[in-house]
Amino acid sequence: MLSTPRINDSSKKSYDELKQTHIEDHQSLFDRVSLDLGEFQTSVPTDQLIDEYRNGSYSHYLETLAFQYGRYLTIAGSRGTLPSNLVGLWTVRSFRVDGRLSF
Repeated sequence: MLSTPRINDSSKKSYDELKQTHIEDHQSLFDRVSLDLGEFQTSVPTDQLIDEYRNGSYSHYLETLAFQYGRYLTIAGSRGTLPSNLVGLWTVRSFRVDGRLSF
């Protein structure tokens, strides 16, 4: 169930205020770690990088991007709740969520 006071407080703020609050909160955790695999951002679209990766043209930039994306989702998905990756622990069958990001 969503917290009504939290929704009411948020509904009184503008999009820009909500976005700035999110950025400040998220960066305090996100900026604790950096990963440099020696390859910098490219102008190649992400879907093309993924296709090339699948075909054996490995990109350290894509690996860094996937690492950072996983961190973003983990931080966003576990704010004040259980970590998002624990969902597989409570499933009935042999379904397992192991947190791998596969290309």
